[in-house]
Amino acid sequence: MTTILPASLVYPAVLAEIEYALLRIADITSRKEFQRSAMFQKWQEFTDLAHTRLGILKTFNSRVRPSLKACDNLQCNKIGGKNTFRRCAQCCSVYYCCKACQAFDWRRGGHRELCEWFQMSCLSKYNGFFSP
Repeated sequence: MTTILPASLVYPAVLAEIEYALLRIADITSRKEFQRSAMFQKWQEFTDLAHTRLGILKTFNSRVRPSLKACDNLQCNKIGGKNTFRRCAQCCSVYYCCKACQAFDWRRGGHRELCEWFQMSCLSKYNGFFSP
């Protein structure tokens, strides 16, 4: 799992969903039967990575003024005013500093694969499918 997900674990929307899912299944993953399973080591690697990325995101959000935003193109390092970034019109979950970053992320950054998932996740929340 960790060879597939690291790049996508940078997107705040993905991290929020993973954090919520980890909380909902904590009782299952803390059972001794699961911890003795062959899958547990890979699960631990995945959750360690997820918690690391969540920590980075929370640190960024707590230290940076709420009016600032970072470009969601993983190849870009621009941080600027929230009002200067444009949101993906399809999923409304990721933000880019310019059209070039959006195009790059669509073609090579993985957003093409995640955009539909973001759309469905957003719609599910509004329809009550993710209610606890």
